[in-house]
Amino acid sequence: AFALAMLLTGHGILMVMLGFAISAAAALIINAAVVWKKFSRFTLKFGLAKWKHLLISGLPFWLSALLMTAYYRIDTLLLSGIKGFTATGLYNAAYKIVDSFTLIPLAVSFAFYPTLSRLFKDKSNTTLSILYKKAFYYLTIIAMPMGVAFTLLAARIINFLYGSDFSPAAAALQILIWAELFIFLNYLMGATL
Repeated sequence: AFALAMLLTGHGILMVMLGFAISAAAALIINAAVVWKKFSRFTLKFGLAKWKHLLISGLPFWLSALLMTAYYRIDTLLLSGIKGFTATGLYNAAYKIVDSFTLIPLAVSFAFYPTLSRLFKDKSNTTLSILYKKAFYYLTIIAMPMGVAFTLLAARIINFLYGSDFSPAAAALQILIWAELFIFLNYLMGATL
């Protein structure tokens, strides 16, 4: 709300970024208070030996996250170098819409992950297979109509969200929305693996 207020009252981008920083800090404080009150009292300790162990143990996860970020963002870098800022802005307008829907398979994967892990550990492969197939089915049922709807309504969606100056971004949205189908299914496959 603060960032939006700064934007609407004509303040610069720095004030908008400050709004996001303030909201992130407020969320951290609220989350810490809820965890403290409802779940566990914690203290902050800095043990360099433990940090070293955690950093080394987490290196494969960090590297994986780094490569995934590069994979999902390299298109913007390449496009800006080849076609310039206008094409990059149009592309990113469409990409941000598609990217926001990535929360759906991420949430489903996070929700299913503990059960998938338990079923694998218990060697309940038949049940694991059934659960995986159902999740795959439901993600497909969500993604396919979304792809069709966004393909048909891309121009209206872009004009509604960004205005007519961004109307060329509709073509990018029509293509990128179909990549989201594969992203939906890829998240689930990654969680299962």
